[in-house]
Amino acid sequence: MREHLARIALTLGAAGFRAEATTLLSRILAGADSGSPANLARTRPGTNDDLAGAGLGFPADLAGPGAGWPVDLVGADLAAFGGACAVVGRRDEAERWFAAARELADGHRSNWTVRLPLVWALTECGREEEARAVPDEGQGVPKGQHAGVEWLVCLLRRGETDLVRLLLEERSVRYEPDKSHTAGKSWFDDWTAARAFAVYGQPDLLRLWADVRQASVREHLPLAERVAAEGRPTGPDPSQLTDLTAGHAIS
Repeated sequence: MREHLARIALTLGAAGFRAEATTLLSRILAGADSGSPANLARTRPGTNDDLAGAGLGFPADLAGPGAGWPVDLVGADLAAFGGACAVVGRRDEAERWFAAARELADGHRSNWTVRLPLVWALTECGREEEARAVPDEGQGVPKGQHAGVEWLVCLLRRGETDLVRLLLEERSVRYEPDKSHTAGKSWFDDWTAARAFAVYGQPDLLRLWADVRQASVREHLPLAERVAAEGRPTGPDPSQLTDLTAGHAIS
């Protein structure tokens, strides 16, 4: 639970609600089992106490046979605490959490569910240059559920479109139907990415994403172009208001 709250604290701080983030983080870290990376390691089933107690260390086989706790969840926890500490100005603590997250990511270079939470946390707390370096140290591209689209949304929200373009143009393999080895080797290889490009008003990136994947995005382009021209909506549109009114009407 505390690790989920750390992500909320990071999001609050990144959005400018520093006082609220500070209060929440202080309450989280007051718990005896979440004061440091080493203590968090001890609370995880299968963690080696001697290695965890070394300071920053997480055992390399944390997610190995019998470990009992997915390494991607541990990585997300470490990154969230690092980012939360960073956005409220607790720099020394942030460095300890981030160092532990990097150590874990370095031991699982092809596991993007470990690496991307670190990228997201660094990006959210304003350390974009460090965040950009983390993907370079990984192997392959994100796969599985959402394929890194959570980070894509973070980048689009922050206006970091150049990095998105770089990942699509230079670090993705264009899909060719007659060559099976080209499948699943592009960044943001999930249909939720198309929706993200649309709602953030990025028709050019949407077309590029479609070109790399050899996919049709005709249904998403009108929204992407409208948002690009008019800006993102700040409230429900008339049709949504009608639906809301009908759904909550007293009969």
